[in-house]
Amino acid sequence: MVKNAFTLLNLLLIAAGVYFGVNAFYLYTSSRLDPSQPETFRAAPSAGEEKNRQFPLSHYQPVVERNLFQTKATAAVIPQTVDVEGLQQTSLKLKLWGTVTGDEKEAYAVIEETGKRIQNLYRIGDTVQNATLRLILREKVVLSVKGRDEILEIEKAISRSSGIRPASYASAKQRAARSARRPRTQKITLRRAQIDDALQDVNQLLGDVSIRPHFQDGQPDGLMLSRVKPNSIFMRMGLRNGDVISGVNGQELQSVDDAMSFYEKLKESDQVTVNLKRGGRQRTIEYTIR
Repeated sequence: MVKNAFTLLNLLLIAAGVYFGVNAFYLYTSSRLDPSQPETFRAAPSAGEEKNRQFPLSHYQPVVERNLFQTKATAAVIPQTVDVEGLQQTSLKLKLWGTVTGDEKEAYAVIEETGKRIQNLYRIGDTVQNATLRLILREKVVLSVKGRDEILEIEKAISRSSGIRPASYASAKQRAARSARRPRTQKITLRRAQIDDALQDVNQLLGDVSIRPHFQDGQPDGLMLSRVKPNSIFMRMGLRNGDVISGVNGQELQSVDDAMSFYEKLKESDQVTVNLKRGGRQRTIEYTIR
């Protein structure tokens, strides 16, 4: 009786162990295969998506801080707003020959250091005679000299704006005016024998030069010489191709026949004055015949 009870107890314990073992196996298996908590996977972005992706500016901050292109030490901020009208002309020994305006990278100025007679191209930010080129404008530039802005202009621009001509320009104009008022005078001495030999053969004389009337504004104003032969009497008299003889001893010459009076005066007179125009300028030749 006792033996049967012990056997039954063992069977119950075995059955309970099998039950709990199978139940634990099912719980473990169901937790691994539970579809309510699937593991998610994210596909890697393609090459095109990565290329078109836009990053915020903060993404590039490490590149800026590393200063890979050495821009922090060399970049200079050049203000482009300058009150040009109120600037003083620079006293530096510089001469501005010309400017090319436009984009900051394309604009340049041609500046000469007058003491050295050296011309160079300068761009914004360049230094010349301890001055920094700040701004390039039409026919003028702005220089920074010891922290003060000064202006350098082309001379012709200065003369237009101030009404004052440069000294060299004024003196050249005065010399030209004096030359226009006072025709150049040339004195030539001829031997009487030279004149007599030349005038003996008029046909030969006319063959040494071509003479034709010259007109200005439709009116005759003298005789033009051309084809003047070398070693001819005309060449010895200082006459050249293109000369327009307008008068002899105060008498106007307008036709070829008037040329004969020129020959007669050379034959008879000791002093002959010829008025002519050469290269558009009036000239006077005074002949002394001995």
